[in-house]
Amino acid sequence: MTSVDELCFPTKKNLTLKLTLYTLIFLLILLTLSGNFLVVISIAYFKQLRSSTNCFLLSLAVVDFLLGVMVMPYSMIRMIEGCWYFGPTLCWFHSSLDVMFCTASILHLSCIAFDRYYAVCNPLLYTYKMSAQRITALIVTSNLIDPFIGYRTGTVEWEVFYWLGYVNSAINPILYGFFHRSFRRAFLIVIGGNICKAGSTPNLDLSNEKGEGRTLSTMMYTLNMALET
Repeated sequence: MTSVDELCFPTKKNLTLKLTLYTLIFLLILLTLSGNFLVVISIAYFKQLRSSTNCFLLSLAVVDFLLGVMVMPYSMIRMIEGCWYFGPTLCWFHSSLDVMFCTASILHLSCIAFDRYYAVCNPLLYTYKMSAQRITALIVTSNLIDPFIGYRTGTVEWEVFYWLGYVNSAINPILYGFFHRSFRRAFLIVIGGNICKAGSTPNLDLSNEKGEGRTLSTMMYTLNMALET
C-alpha cells in the first residue's frame, strides 16, 4: 500500500444513508465496549466468577474490548466512506490488529468449547486436564497470533465476514447476561454502582438471586390462570 489510489475506493452514498450507518455502527461499537467492560469488571471483582471457564471469558472480553477500541472505529470509516484516510502505515497496523483480534476471538471460543467438553464428558479428569498451567498456556497461545500478516481488503465479501465477527464481539456479553444467572446479577450490581458502596463484598453469592424464582413462579401461575379462563 504505497499510494492513495491503493487506499481509497470511494463509494457514492447520500448523506442520510451515511448518517444512518454511522449511527448504527457507533451503537454497535458502544455495545461492544460497554458489554465487554462489564464482563471484565464482573469477573475481576466477584470471586464466584473466577472459574477456569471464566478465565477464557475474561481474556475473550479483553480481546473484544480492544477490537472495539482499536479496530472497529477505523473499519467504520473505511466501510462507509470507501476510503482510508489515515496513511499506509496505520493501514497496515490496523489490518494486522484486525486479523489478530478476530482470530484470537475465534480461538478463545474454541478453547471455551474445549473446556466445556471436558467438564461435561470427563468430569473426573477435568481438574487434571484443565489445570491452571494449561489454561494459561491456551490463553497465551490464543493471544499470540502473529500480527504481521500480509492482509488486504477490497471486496464486499471480506467486509461482510469481518463485520459478522465484530457483531459477534458485541453479542457475547449479552448472551452471558441472558443465559447465566450469576453474570446477570453481577451486571446489574456493576451497572447500579453497588460495588462502590459501603458493605459491598467480592464474596457475594451471585447464584442466590432473591425473588427471581418467586417472580417466575408467579408469572407462570398468572399465565396458566389466563389460559384456563
